[in-house]
Amino acid sequence: MEFHILLLPLLPANRTLNLKIQTPDNETIGAWFILSDPYYHSLPTIPTNVTAHVIPALKEYPVILFLHGNGATRALSPRIHRYQGFSSRLGANVLAIDYRGFADSTGWPSEAGLLRDARSAFNWLVAHETRPEDILIVGHSLGTGVSGLLGAELSSEGINCRGIVLLSVGGIFIHMRS
Repeated sequence: MEFHILLLPLLPANRTLNLKIQTPDNETIGAWFILSDPYYHSLPTIPTNVTAHVIPALKEYPVILFLHGNGATRALSPRIHRYQGFSSRLGANVLAIDYRGFADSTGWPSEAGLLRDARSAFNWLVAHETRPEDILIVGHSLGTGVSGLLGAELSSEGINCRGIVLLSVGGIFIHMRS
């Protein structure tokens, strides 16, 4: 029997939505949507239903789609610190996913599967009224490959995102559309 314990350390429940995203091949990936600091602090009261704030937050502030590396899950402490930095320093909403086979996501990882997971997350954002040009794709380690594949797929379909940031041990590569 396998157990997955998923905690939201350092991420307040009243600004983080724990959700599931369905992929076209019937896998379910776990994800967090984190409201940007500026949006959250503009609210008159602490939200009791984060779901009701997803679309308004996405309409008002850009979003970072974060694709993590192969070690651990979206709940890894250094990743959470990144989300907080994206939210507070950049004023962006964050969608962080776990690929198939990671944490509370179903399935088994493969190159094609990870690309489907990333595209499903991108499509979830668009379905929630985000303009593709307001989505910044950030990949770390393994996520750099996934980000590159996603960017190539989007480009071949004539879809322009805000840009792609690749974070690796050796440095950072940033490609932004002009």
